[in-house]
Amino acid sequence: KKYIEFLYDRVRVVAALHAAAYDYMSVGNYFGSLTAPFTRYLMCKACKNYQAPIDQINYEWSDYKFIAKCPKCHRRGEWHRWEMYNQDQTKMQMKRWSPHEMEIKYIETTNERIYFWKLNPTIRAAIKRGDQDYLKSTPWVIIECVKNNNWLKFGPNQIIHLYNEPPAGWRTGGWGIPDCLQLKPELYQLQVCRRHNEAICHEGIIPMKFLSPQTTSKIGVPGAPNIMDPSVATSLSGNFITSLQQALSRRRNDPYGVHVLPHGVNYQQIGGDAKNLVPKDITDQNIDYVLNAAGIPVNFYKADFTTQGAPMALRAVQSSWSHL
Repeated sequence: KKYIEFLYDRVRVVAALHAAAYDYMSVGNYFGSLTAPFTRYLMCKACKNYQAPIDQINYEWSDYKFIAKCPKCHRRGEWHRWEMYNQDQTKMQMKRWSPHEMEIKYIETTNERIYFWKLNPTIRAAIKRGDQDYLKSTPWVIIECVKNNNWLKFGPNQIIHLYNEPPAGWRTGGWGIPDCLQLKPELYQLQVCRRHNEAICHEGIIPMKFLSPQTTSKIGVPGAPNIMDPSVATSLSGNFITSLQQALSRRRNDPYGVHVLPHGVNYQQIGGDAKNLVPKDITDQNIDYVLNAAGIPVNFYKADFTTQGAPMALRAVQSSWSHL
């Protein structure tokens, strides 16, 4: 019970495993380490009789040193820094390192990996300008890396690296490769179907609407025009079109208004048949093939497990991902 509470309530292992699986599936590599909380203290170097947490001291950050005035000896100068790691397990967390900021030194003769973290410009700039939040909680070894413009080197067993093993003979420098590289043709075909669907949706979901004057059959003397035909009795380029445009404009402001037109109107729609044009069967077939090739049951994606099929699917997932 103690370990379950530590993993689920304090470390939040489910969220950490979700992040690890996401990085592993997307880029083929996951880097993580367990960070312990600490409190940073400052102590006056002159009298050595006053010390307090860093957030309780009004200091200045100059040349990577803490400069402050002691309230006891009233001397101003550099203060000594030290950290005290506490046992507050609620603040322990799994640190997720970005694969884009990692560097691996791979020794092929012994299959050993040495890991480095390339500090990103945001952290470097915040520490250089003396951001108090960063100086309060950033390990001092990282601040020294910023000062010396170095990378952070991890010691043995300080970082976890989950990687998808590449085929023999592929020199990747110790990096894993994502599974999606093996499914490149199928993913390309799926993307082509999606782009095709997107083009159909842009063109075929919203139909084009047309309004035209309603004509009547000619009566009277054969060959003589019908005086009730709008094409004869009305100027289509003038009165009729103007009246129709005014009615449509008024409808946008008052959808419940009543409008008067000089003649009847025909209404016609063109398009709107995207549902019949989208190749749903081909897209579903590509998705099923990609998921099965990646070792993921299609029922996970569709969320349509049955009581009889769930145990077999879970066993298949366990076999496919036993290396994790």
